[in-house]
Amino acid sequence: MGISRVEQLFEEARSNLRKLRYNLAYDKFTEAMELAPERPEIHYNRGFAASLLYRWEEAIECFRMALRLDDHPDYWAHLGLARLHLRQWEEALYDFNRALEIDRGHRVAGAHRDDLVRFLGDQLRLAGATPPLCHGWYDPRLESYVGVDPEIVNKADRVQLREYIKEALDSPDAPGGCDHTHRFTEEWALHHGRDPLGVSRFLYDRGWRCDCEVLREGAGQKPASRTGELDSR
Repeated sequence: MGISRVEQLFEEARSNLRKLRYNLAYDKFTEAMELAPERPEIHYNRGFAASLLYRWEEAIECFRMALRLDDHPDYWAHLGLARLHLRQWEEALYDFNRALEIDRGHRVAGAHRDDLVRFLGDQLRLAGATPPLCHGWYDPRLESYVGVDPEIVNKADRVQLREYIKEALDSPDAPGGCDHTHRFTEEWALHHGRDPLGVSRFLYDRGWRCDCEVLREGAGQKPASRTGELDSR
């Protein structure tokens, strides 16, 4: 017996997620949702794809729809994470607490709930402060990546990229050295017929958040990692 069209779309979407084709994955989940709106895992994964595209309002709506159909702790936790990205602290705390009511041992919900409780209880926190576990989540550069798929830069290409960056940083075009952007990375991408934002996003997501950090890979330094994220299901 062959698989249904819904299952086919669902698996195609998950395959596209693994290939970093987030927009196509979102579209496939949308098609599956239209055919089977009663299935919560489709709404959840659609929200997951939206979050990978930094479309947080859409992600929230998807997670809320999933929760109308199934009171699952991962759905609550991911809703909380999306709210954190929008600085909705009290709402996120509620979501994490709901996840923990269902699963006391939920690792992500527990870590962020405790982090938020300490953060919200700090009467001396500065204006604009953010919870410690959310460090790096509010970089204004992320706005340029909304709706942008990462473009994979393989190891061999990154060797060429580092050579290009090193030469550029040693040139008169960069008298002050790295300006802590992907200026020369995106220039390299243009020269090679690639999407500049897709390339810089791929590197940013892996912790190389400017040209000089891309160079550190060649020196054997590991990139920074993000904490507290969940996977698709």
